[in-house]
Amino acid sequence: MPEIIISIITTVLAIAGAIAAYYIHIRKKIENTALDAINTAENMDAVGKEKFNEAVNIVMGVIPAVAKPFIPKSVVEAVVQKVFDKVAEFAKKQVTEEKTEALPESNEE
Repeated sequence: MPEIIISIITTVLAIAGAIAAYYIHIRKKIENTALDAINTAENMDAVGKEKFNEAVNIVMGVIPAVAKPFIPKSVVEAVVQKVFDKVAEFAKKQVTEEKTEALPESNEE
């Protein structure tokens, strides 16, 4: 009897682990695709919310049909927004560094 319980628990844990690993894989794929989708949307004629929606639609297109019921559009929108915020933060940092490098050094003697 205890062997059956241990076997059931082991099977349930294995299935839960596989589902968790698959979710992590899909989440990473979504983040990477979001970066590419934002770049693609930036090159389009769309502006503002249209660009955002286009990026979300691109990302939604790469999610496997099996995973779509478990990954709602709101989650994809949050991931796209998070990636966009990171890109914007990086761009601002680059601009700040370029401005700092462009300033003439003062020669105090």
